[in-house]
Amino acid sequence: MLDKTFAELGLSPTHFRVYNSLLSEGPSSAKQLAERLDIHRPTIYDYLKGLIQKGLVMERFEESKKMYQIDNPQQIARLLDEKIEYLTREKKVVEVELPRLIHKTASIDPTFKFYSGQEGVKQALQQIVYSGEKEVLVMYSIEDAVHLLGHQNMLDINEKRVKNRMYGRGIWAYTRKVKKLNEQYNRLGQDSMREVRMAPKEMAELKMGYWLAGHTAAFISTKREAYGFVIRSRDFADFLRTQFEMVWRNSTVIVKDQ
Repeated sequence: MLDKTFAELGLSPTHFRVYNSLLSEGPSSAKQLAERLDIHRPTIYDYLKGLIQKGLVMERFEESKKMYQIDNPQQIARLLDEKIEYLTREKKVVEVELPRLIHKTASIDPTFKFYSGQEGVKQALQQIVYSGEKEVLVMYSIEDAVHLLGHQNMLDINEKRVKNRMYGRGIWAYTRKVKKLNEQYNRLGQDSMREVRMAPKEMAELKMGYWLAGHTAAFISTKREAYGFVIRSRDFADFLRTQFEMVWRNSTVIVKDQ
């Protein structure tokens, strides 16, 4: 698991290999590390230098021979704390600047972005939950969405929505599995900030779905085609919102947040 931690600290997989080699084999010379890891000796010094600068590795002399060994492992926790503090400060700066940025981009010409695969669809939906809007309108087949994104991704996206205090109104395509699906994939506790309705039976074949927030809409396909796209357009958003409200009025309440 430390390989991921090293990546977060801006270190490469090879940095981790060098560190892990010292951890498992004990103090070593640059020559021993180079042979053990099959890395050119001049190059191994670059990786050692990076680890020393981070305070993860130290050098010492043993009978006039330079050796390298692991420094205090608590340095890893210190480095992570420093990064968390830095990111916390940067987040506050972004939060201050965000209203201005949103205002500046409000009049930008319509844009279109295409995303492919499960990861791409996740990126498309994350643009919605991090849009800064206070409400999102969702219309999709919950079964197809879960099949495409997976159980955990569905939970993660909704948890981020709630964390960002974005209220959701959702319309699911008609399904006979509504109770089971609601319990498995959409329950987030008492404060789920959502109201969900089921569309009329005539919309049982609804496959393509969308999330709409402000002037931005993210569309997602089924797993068979596995793609998504994001459209940012005032006119298009108004069109979708009008359509959504018409279907909303003719849909059956499933969950109404208290």
